[in-house]
Amino acid sequence: AHAAQHASGGFITEGMRHILGGYDHVLFLICLLLPAVMRRTATGWQPVERLSQAIVPVAIIVTSFTVAHSVTLALAALKVLAVPSSVIEPAIAVTIMLTALDNVRPIFGGHRAIVTFFFGLIHGFGFAGVLGELDLPTVQFAWALFQFNLGIELGPLFIVTIAVTALFAFRRQAWYSNAVIRSGSAVAIVIGTLWFIDRTANLAILPF
Repeated sequence: AHAAQHASGGFITEGMRHILGGYDHVLFLICLLLPAVMRRTATGWQPVERLSQAIVPVAIIVTSFTVAHSVTLALAALKVLAVPSSVIEPAIAVTIMLTALDNVRPIFGGHRAIVTFFFGLIHGFGFAGVLGELDLPTVQFAWALFQFNLGIELGPLFIVTIAVTALFAFRRQAWYSNAVIRSGSAVAIVIGTLWFIDRTANLAILPF
């Protein structure tokens, strides 16, 4: 009955809860968003003039992430392709570290949407655990998968809306590039590194 209740609609909420409560996925999205209201120039970071100049690149990046994680979530949840969590969890930490590093020193060569797509493939395997533990009939499972993935897509939309609106309001402050982009990215690199150590050495350095 519990599975049937989820299959009838609860998986949208379950998907939203999974990504909003998944601190590593949220931190990855925030790393992507920190420079969204700025543009990198030869003389350093400069604020964008219009909100649309931030929204369009963000929409492209978030779409890349969404498409990618939808593919691997489906493959993993349907047991078509399996990658052990001992590989995926440290890899997710690496995606955070590299994305944060790109904020400070460009390493993606301007191909952030493409890189985000490949990183999204990794995160998709991380999303699959909740559904993979269920033993639902095929039809019910397909419907649950659709709803769960929809919830995962609504979660980032909530994060992106709040974050980009707040960042846009502060983009012209002299401290933005140092305090938000550089310092925020540095903190993300440290957290990502600690998560990587946690997940490869089976330690408990961080409480979350």
